[in-house]
Amino acid sequence: GDSGNTDTNKVSYFTPAMGGFKAGVSTTDSGVATTTDRTTMGASYTMPLDGGSLVVKYNQGTTDGATDTDHTNYGAQLTLGAMSVIVSTGTLEDGNSDIEATGIGMKYDMGGGMYLAAASMEAEDDHADATSGGEKEKYTTTMAEVGYTIAPGLNAAVTYVDYEYKDGGTTASGTDDSGSITKLTIKAAF
Repeated sequence: GDSGNTDTNKVSYFTPAMGGFKAGVSTTDSGVATTTDRTTMGASYTMPLDGGSLVVKYNQGTTDGATDTDHTNYGAQLTLGAMSVIVSTGTLEDGNSDIEATGIGMKYDMGGGMYLAAASMEAEDDHADATSGGEKEKYTTTMAEVGYTIAPGLNAAVTYVDYEYKDGGTTASGTDDSGSITKLTIKAAF
């Protein structure tokens, strides 16, 4: 029959690695409706450094609809010896949101099965539906963690998270929230 008119047809192409560079593109045809056709593309570049590496990644995509949904993400990860640092940012735009988020994280392997990690992230929605009286919907969080390998397959971590959420003044009840959470996690793998 004529199944090509109703089935989701997807075509993807990925380049071979070329000196640390890789890229790809993908398109999805949703058929006759065309309301969810999707196009995505991405690329990454890995550069070796003395004692580590730098990886840079980027991707973007669009999904068709009454209002298109667009996203972009890019970031970099630097690894030098026992230290890793990640920096990233992303955006999402559709009929209800205009969100931009940025974050940074680091992890340091102290040896002997112990590590330290910390991260911070902020996301803000500039869309009119998420803004009232000049206040935007916004979420920020900061995290710190200490982890330790007690024995092979047995790990413990103490995590502290501090967060703040502003609802942008768009709800009458005012759902602003803030606080902190501390937790101990013990994981066993068999």
